Amino acid sequence: MTATPKRADNIDDYKYFGDPVYIYSYGQGVQDGYLAPFVVHRILTDWDKKGKIELEEAKYLGAQVVAGPDAELQDEYKQKEFERKITIPDRTREIAKHLAKLLRDFGPTQKTMVFCVDSDHADLMAKELQNEFADLGYSNFAASIIARNNDINEAEYERFRDPEKPTPVVATTVDLLTTGVDVPSVRNIVIVKPISSKIVFKQIIGRGSRLDPLTNKNFFRIIDYIGATKLFDDWEKIDPKKPEEPEGEAKFVIRGVVLDAETQDPIPGATVVLQRRDNEQYFERTDTEGRFTFSDLPQKTFHLTIRASGYKTRSLTLLPVEEADKPEFIELSPVGPKPKKVLVKGLPVHIAEEERLVLEKEGKTLKVEEYIAYTGKEVASKVRHIEDLRAIWLEPEKRRQFLGELAQKSIYPELIAEIKNRPDLDSFDILAQAAFGAVPLSRDERAEMLEKEGARFLAAFPGDAREIIHALIERYRLAGIEDIENPIVFELPPFDRIGGIHEAERRFGTIDKLKIAIAGIRRRLYANI
Repeated sequence: MTATPKRADNIDDYKYFGDPVYIYSYGQGVQDGYLAPFVVHRILTDWDKKGKIELEEAKYLGAQVVAGPDAELQDEYKQKEFERKITIPDRTREIAKHLAKLLRDFGPTQKTMVFCVDSDHADLMAKELQNEFADLGYSNFAASIIARNNDINEAEYERFRDPEKPTPVVATTVDLLTTGVDVPSVRNIVIVKPISSKIVFKQIIGRGSRLDPLTNKNFFRIIDYIGATKLFDDWEKIDPKKPEEPEGEAKFVIRGVVLDAETQDPIPGATVVLQRRDNEQYFERTDTEGRFTFSDLPQKTFHLTIRASGYKTRSLTLLPVEEADKPEFIELSPVGPKPKKVLVKGLPVHIAEEERLVLEKEGKTLKVEEYIAYTGKEVASKVRHIEDLRAIWLEPEKRRQFLGELAQKSIYPELIAEIKNRPDLDSFDILAQAAFGAVPLSRDERAEMLEKEGARFLAAFPGDAREIIHALIERYRLAGIEDIENPIVFELPPFDRIGGIHEAERRFGTIDKLKIAIAGIRRRLYANI
């Protein structure tokens, strides 16, 4: 069982285990209520949209280019080289500034993971985000959680995982948090590193896919500043099988000598890996003279990888021969100091493009307008008129069933509220607007109408019972109709301070009378459509 099956030159899970007996897609997991749906925010700076930085253009725009004496300057640097060969602090600062604005809109204390290019990039991103949220007064609002000398800041990591610890809110990392990390409360996955592997992409997205009832997390956001979400195009695809290569008689050999590229001295103890078949490797270590031999091979091309401490790993392909009197001489280059990045500072950087997408039921991503239109079409196919929708809304069980059917189609009113930036809207109004073009009312507006137009309803209850009704109306303003229909609400403020459900029952006389009062609130909340 795996969430990330591999099919590459040297590993093929499909060939080793055979065809999957069952495939369970992410989209199906969302429909079944096991995984969280998501909204994609895709943002590009002007340089990321262009896909490269030309140094002459950067200088013309007033940027300063700083390079060491031994640096080999390129005329241009492509996006995949940003923060690898060239560091652009102004771009990191602009991305952090834009991200900070989004996080303030979403809720500045929602847990966030930011995937960066390397440790320097992660440190700088954490510093910029810490500055952006300095007003909150947290000394560790953003922290870089990365491996340093094979060690990580375990205390900071544990604090980030703990939903009861307020900080760090943001964890910047390279790849430490891609697998084996369980932080259900994470609501924002931010990508600022180029990704070409679908496997790595799915691992990163998986960090946000957990539902978390403890923090009321029902969906998460993917905030993509690099264009990595283009890999959604292949989200549900299974790679085609590779044809089997025919093999002849196994009587051939590969012999080689591994040498230091600078001194030409043999390298003893080097590891040589020969890929015999998919999921089958042969290993040899070089002797004191740097020699190795692989025997009993068919005559076909083989992939070899050679590693040695203090040297750069080398890969090559060789064809075995029947008589190997002359070995292959393979040179390894010593590992030198890591080249310093070219620094470009003072470069004007602006957000050039921004769009939002939503995961649809078959694993496809839709633009916001497409998703809302899709929602409206599905709702209208189930209810002919807004009055029919209202009738469903007044019956809690019918409403739950209806919302469950919509969830089977990957339709979630709370997602639309998120992408419209209208968390104050009632789910009824969200669906009524999408399907029938109705003018939406906020929960505040519905509550105020009930207070004004429901005077006779409220006056029918004694004063201590009216206190309960007013508190329920305030809970509706805060969290919606489902909140006041759930008995757990009486364990929450302000009811916990006045005796909970038992005191509410006493004030109304019986539980049934309390239920009748809640039904009256519900009916009057949706009197206006």
